[in-house]
Amino acid sequence: MQEWGCWMSLVHPDDRDRVSSNVMELAPGETYSDEFRIIAKNGTIHWILEACRCEAGEAPGELFLFGTSRDITERKLAEEEIRTLNETLERRVEERTAQLEAAIREQESFSYSVSHDLRAPLRHINSYSAMVIEDFEKQLPTEARRYLERIGMASARMGQLIDDLLELSRVSRSELHRSTINLSKTAAMIVAMFRETEPDRTVEWVIADGLTARADKILIRQVLLNLLGNALKYSAKTPQALIEFGTACVEGERAFFVKDNGSGFNMAYVSKLFRPFQRLHGSEFQGTGIGLATVKRIIERHGGRVWAEGSVDAGATFYFTLPER
Repeated sequence: MQEWGCWMSLVHPDDRDRVSSNVMELAPGETYSDEFRIIAKNGTIHWILEACRCEAGEAPGELFLFGTSRDITERKLAEEEIRTLNETLERRVEERTAQLEAAIREQESFSYSVSHDLRAPLRHINSYSAMVIEDFEKQLPTEARRYLERIGMASARMGQLIDDLLELSRVSRSELHRSTINLSKTAAMIVAMFRETEPDRTVEWVIADGLTARADKILIRQVLLNLLGNALKYSAKTPQALIEFGTACVEGERAFFVKDNGSGFNMAYVSKLFRPFQRLHGSEFQGTGIGLATVKRIIERHGGRVWAEGSVDAGATFYFTLPER
């Protein structure tokens, strides 16, 4: 009992009652294992892993404990460090989540402001420009009429830019609903729409059959609409335009591609292609520079990647991947 009391005096006060209660409840033949702290003579705290077995002595009621004690201080310190790191990480995740939610709310507020507050003055500019041309057509000098027409064109372009910005904002926030999509069928429907809207264009469309992927139906249609639309636009000056949609194996990975034989681009500036408002052809072709940025954002949200290859006056090929899961 004296030895037991001496041993228990080393056990940390916060662990002493538990250790004592567990040991005192042992019956002959039972085993016991526990981790607890002890205070060394120099005052340092150590963690101990104790494992023992209770055996009956020769005298009635006499009990003995046989076992081992192992210092596990280093392990416990490492566990404590990991726990602290996890708590810090969780706190940072919570903080970042709160910041992200605040940013999303701010972006939604901005989108609302763009959609409503900027559209109103644009409508006024368009309306009044058109009214001046209509009401004072005979009185307007040719140069003045040309200025008013340019004002109308500029405001229309601004309206399109607002629409594109809102679309870019929407694809960043919308929730993904993945399902198996027939990309060949989706591409064919887009091509049919282009043929109706531009009946005078002579374009050879080559759409590979049976291409499927797991993706968000609405967002992936936006990807194909932008890529096929770009191919159509930048092949407008090509007498025999050819636009293809298919797949290729790139570094062991399946990649979808949209290829055209149009104006192409200089590979020295390929890094600018997917940045908002970056356009490599100036005013030669219409556009706001948002379409490819939208494509990149959608594909990356799906866990894929997008890139392009091309050369001036020799066409371009845009590739994208979609994880098969």
